[in-house]
Amino acid sequence: MNLNSKKILITGAGGFVGSHLVETLVTQGDTVKCFIHYNSRNDFGLLSEIPVNLMNEVQVISGDLRDSHAIYQALKGINIVFHLGALIAIPYSYKHPE
Repeated sequence: MNLNSKKILITGAGGFVGSHLVETLVTQGDTVKCFIHYNSRNDFGLLSEIPVNLMNEVQVISGDLRDSHAIYQALKGINIVFHLGALIAIPYSYKHPE
C-alpha cells in the first residue's frame, strides 16, 4: 500500500488491526497520528508491541470518538482517515455466539 507520504489518522490504533496498520504505514514513511481511547490499563494497547524506533515517529492522542471537538482537533492537517475504532464485546460474543 503506497499512500505517497500522506498524513494519516487511525482511530482504534491500539487494537489488533490498527496497530499493524500503524507499523506498516510508519515503515513506508507515512506520517501517522493515532486516536485511541483510554483503557483501564492506562496504556496504548497493542501499540506497545511496535518497536520504539517506529513509535517515536507516531503522534498518539487519547480521546473519545463521541467527542466531536476532540475528533475535529485530531483531523487538522490529515489527508486520510482509517476509522477502526469501535466498542468491542468479545467476551459477550463468546457467551452468546448466535
